[in-house]
Amino acid sequence: MLVNWMKRKVVLSVIMAAIMIIAVGCQAVGGVDLNQMLKQTLKVTSYEGSQTFEFKLLMEDEGLDGGSAEETAIFDLISHIKLTLDDIKVKDAANMSLKGKLELGTKSIGFSLAMNEELAVLNLEGAKKPIVLELGELASSGLFGEILGTDFSDGTHTEGTVTAVPDKAEQESLAKTGQQLIETVAGYAIENMPNPTRLKVSPAQETVRGETVNAMHVQAELTGKEIYTWVKSYMDALVSDKEGLHEMLTTVYELIQSQEGVLESAGIETESIFGSIPEEEDQKAMIDDAVDEVVQGISDLKQEMEQAEKEDPNFIDLFFNDETYVKADLFVDSKLDIRKSVMEMSIKPTVIEDEEDMSFSPFKGVWMKATSEKSNVNGNVIPVEAVQSKGDLTADQLSEMEGYQVLRQFKTDSVAYDILRNQMHISRQQIQMHPEYSYNPPIVTPAGITLIPLRDTADRLGADLKATAKGKSITINDFATSTVIELKSGSKQAIINGKAVNWSFPVTAVDGITYVPARDFVKSLGGKVYWEDSYDDEKVLVIEREL
Repeated sequence: MLVNWMKRKVVLSVIMAAIMIIAVGCQAVGGVDLNQMLKQTLKVTSYEGSQTFEFKLLMEDEGLDGGSAEETAIFDLISHIKLTLDDIKVKDAANMSLKGKLELGTKSIGFSLAMNEELAVLNLEGAKKPIVLELGELASSGLFGEILGTDFSDGTHTEGTVTAVPDKAEQESLAKTGQQLIETVAGYAIENMPNPTRLKVSPAQETVRGETVNAMHVQAELTGKEIYTWVKSYMDALVSDKEGLHEMLTTVYELIQSQEGVLESAGIETESIFGSIPEEEDQKAMIDDAVDEVVQGISDLKQEMEQAEKEDPNFIDLFFNDETYVKADLFVDSKLDIRKSVMEMSIKPTVIEDEEDMSFSPFKGVWMKATSEKSNVNGNVIPVEAVQSKGDLTADQLSEMEGYQVLRQFKTDSVAYDILRNQMHISRQQIQMHPEYSYNPPIVTPAGITLIPLRDTADRLGADLKATAKGKSITINDFATSTVIELKSGSKQAIINGKAVNWSFPVTAVDGITYVPARDFVKSLGGKVYWEDSYDDEKVLVIEREL
């Protein structure tokens, strides 16, 4: 229904806006300029600290009753996730190091990461070798490159064709401009952000990373209805500040213009970013149009919210109840640096069952909590050096591996190995063949023996197949199981790792395609074969193995 779709769209928009609320406002409270405090966070370039992020899926009482063991195992991993980062050392955007652990349900994996302009080195608990991501010049392209979707490291990006890679000075200029872009857009958003309804500021002493800090304690909280009202007030403020919006967009265009030469030398057309860059006399008119479009978009969203309220008077109570909330505790020092923060959010809509959709969902909401402590803010920070050693595993190598090959990079008694193999099943291989729609379909003989195309099957299992010119002699080398199979066309006999066995049907050519008995071939490679129902009420052949 249109109304239900509108409600969902409005709810999503409002909840996303709620995530932005971090105890901020456009006015000073209790002697703390919250506006300036938020802007100050954008200027933090170096620090030492620790952070945690925790996420939980809120479940109905029935939970996953009736779910398979595999579904339950996956759910146990993702229903409660906690990322703990200790000993964070950030020198700048490209140079940093940290230690931490990732907790998935009851399982925990430790790790450390060191990064510089050239590479990131990840040491993962249970991995036999460090994993290296080669960054090259990507890191030095900075925020501006990320904003434009540009990778200067290999001469490619998302728009156009690169003709030259910017030199270091140009990259530094791009990075600086990128930071200015962030500050400009965020500054406009912060200036117009209204105070939360419940906001308290008081002096406090707080221990931050072993140091006693004289700080101002900022506390803020919004529940469902307050979030909804706050978002509407924010929309009103944004729509009313056309002058600020015009100034912000003007600055953005000027920043883009300042880098026009560098971008064009790199093959990036500026008009592909924000449309064509106009002459000075046309710029004001174009920005006026852009302001009108932004204002109209915000106004349309607010109108949709009001329409949803009108269509269903219980709309706000259903979606924005007291169990949906966002709250924050911040400790701000005399330089307006946020030294410690605890932010928590719960999204738990109480939605009436849709008569058109009676499906049951085991989830009733999500809960998140993030904490952070910082010291030596914008000071001299020396991170652990990122060093690549001979034999380290690169991310490119890892991405090209089969699942079983990835698994072999981990110790068999490690938590990472257990998760990858037994919960995520990355070493599982499955092939489906439809008797009618597959390019080379399986064949069932009059005696009921199922035949499968040899080369297609071997290729999809990652095995190597070699045959003589006339296909009389065939050798299959399956690296996953260290199995070598030797076959001859027209013969039932197979030589498996040097041992002769008789199969149920001879190797047979059908329309130039070599077929072998499915169960015999797959069994020799440690797999199983079965038929299952498909979407068109027919049977589909499934070949499956887990290494």
